[in-house]
Formats: sequence, structure tokens, C-alpha cells
Amino acid sequence: MAAAVNYSGVAFPTVQDVRATLGLSGPTDLDQWAWLLDAYGVPWFPVWSQPEMDQAIRTGHVIVIATWMADLTAAPDFEQAFSPFWGQSGRYNAYAQGHALLIAGIANDGANYLAHDPNVFPGLGTYFYDDSAPKGAFRPYSTAEVWGTVSGYADGLALAVAPPRAQSTQDSQSVKRIRPEKGERFA
Repeated sequence: MAAAVNYSGVAFPTVQDVRATLGLSGPTDLDQWAWLLDAYGVPWFPVWSQPEMDQAIRTGHVIVIATWMADLTAAPDFEQAFSPFWGQSGRYNAYAQGHALLIAGIANDGANYLAHDPNVFPGLGTYFYDDSAPKGAFRPYSTAEVWGTVSGYADGLALAVAPPRAQSTQDSQSVKRIRPEKGERFA
């Protein structure tokens, strides 16, 4: 969520700032992510299908998704320390539970999404390529697997975060803000 808020250009919080705003230090969910975007004043809208997600990406939005990492196939460099980058697609570590990813692009003629995967920890070679670049920066993940986990694990909901330029337009038709009432689940 910190990356999504930072991308929007509205604010530049750290992960600790975002957790303090939410008042939690443990697992979070889509409802809380939507609330956080509103709390920071970030324009966003829900996407409910892969075509909607692709269109939002093509217009400069990043997409926050909830994923079950076990739904993503392990890549050839799975758990391999300081592997070379060959454009491999898939999960690079053994974490196989609920997680948040920021989808930032489409690659390989639509075969992959480029995800910012914040699951990178300093000092662990399995999280870095041989040139010291983090494996989680613009990591290719199969579009079919990503949408499969969004539709299954997240009930088909993802959050499209507006690019900085969209905020300069007061009546943008591509951006709308929706906020659940306190105590209500986002639907």
C-alpha cells in the first residue's frame, strides 16, 4: 500500500506510516487497503475483471491485488541465491500464503503482468539477482495465474490506483472514489 500511495503522488508514506495510519501491524485486507487509499486522498476505483484490469494498466494505473502466493508457479530461479535474470516468470521464494502485489505493467505480449512484489528482504541472496537487483521489482507473473488468484482468493476484486496526472483533472471519468462506511465491508 505504501508503494501504491507513493505512485499516486498524493503522499509519500513509509510502510511504517501506512501501518500507523491503519493502526495495525499484522495482516490486512482489501477493505482496509481501500480505506487507506481514501485516508491518504488517493484516487482509485475497483476493477472486477481481467479486461478492466488490463485497461486500467494501459491507462497508467497500478493495480493492488490480494493474492494467494501458492497459486503462482515457482520460477526456474525459485529459492536460488543471486541467480541471473533471464526474464523468468513466477514465484521466486517459498512464501505461499496471502500477500499483496502491485501490478505495474503487462509484458510478453500479454502473457505476464509485471508485479512489484515487496517480499524482498536484505541479506537473503534468494531475493536478489546476480547484479544485486531485487527479484521483486517488476517481476513477471503469469497473467492467467494472477487473474486466477484475484478471482479466487480476492473474489474478483482489485484496486486500480490513479497515476499522478489523473489527479490534476477535477472531473476525470476514469477515476472515482468509493469508500465503505466505517464497520462496513467493501462490496
